[in-house]
Amino acid sequence: MERTEYTELEIEFGLEQFVERANTLVSEYGKKNFPNLDFEQITVKPGRAYWKLVKNMTVYGFVRKSDGAILKAAFGAHAATPYGIRYQTGAGT
Repeated sequence: MERTEYTELEIEFGLEQFVERANTLVSEYGKKNFPNLDFEQITVKPGRAYWKLVKNMTVYGFVRKSDGAILKAAFGAHAATPYGIRYQTGAGT
């Protein structure tokens, strides 16, 4: 039986791992393709219901605190619809 609910601690740990991996990928890509440029790290800004994923003052997405769903940023730095289970489970990596 597949587990569908996670504790707050598990969701926070998953977020940390996600951001760390995303920063590694961005850094590797930048070093390979643009060796003279410095790339800023993705940072997490906490909110009431979401964590905001920010880089260079641009909001790239949101993570819903209640269940860890990854949401893309819509206009005006608001959360849009979920990307889907593929990204939540790591099946896209």
